[in-house]
Amino acid sequence: MLRNIIFDLGGLFIDVYMDRTQQQLEHLSGCKLDDVLAKLKSTGLFDAYETGKIETADFLGQIQSALPVQLTTEQIKEAWNAVLGDFHRERLEGIQPLRSKFRTFLLSNTNELHVTGFEDILERKYGFRSLEPYFDKVYYSQRMGLRKPDAAIYHQVLVENGLTASETLFIDDSPANLIGAKQIGLHTAHHAPNADIVLTLQEFGLFDH
Repeated sequence: MLRNIIFDLGGLFIDVYMDRTQQQLEHLSGCKLDDVLAKLKSTGLFDAYETGKIETADFLGQIQSALPVQLTTEQIKEAWNAVLGDFHRERLEGIQPLRSKFRTFLLSNTNELHVTGFEDILERKYGFRSLEPYFDKVYYSQRMGLRKPDAAIYHQVLVENGLTASETLFIDDSPANLIGAKQIGLHTAHHAPNADIVLTLQEFGLFDH
């Protein structure tokens, strides 16, 4: 019997477009950056930033140094946050009826710039910044020192909240992120990126059609 639901953030409640950062950096620099960004990824820079192992200034500086054309840190910051699309408050509101039956959690691979970015979107559009009121607890990888799909990140959420894996559903738009969850016995559901999360919940039988 399901008693708990852990939701991803990007692609469920906020639209994300992962190719936009490279597109904007290439537009600003006038250069193709496939090799540069692939090399940065291979160094573990992006994962380190998402797990809070490096500060934002260092992160931006390393990207700045790697680019073949000099860009300001503000330009890089804007390009980094270009992945963030529209935030859908109606989707947050749409899952609230579930809280009478389930404990709900948010678990996102994210970083300081993206958190500030989507909080700015929330404040500008809706007048609030925190997602805490919409879930029993909110977890961000940068604050945990772990990231999906490492099984340890799911285990930490379970342990801290006294959850049983077999009673918990994890929903994410990345199939890779479901792997670690399955390894520790969570139920999983794949969500189509940027689609309405309520539709996925209906397909899983948690809402009436």
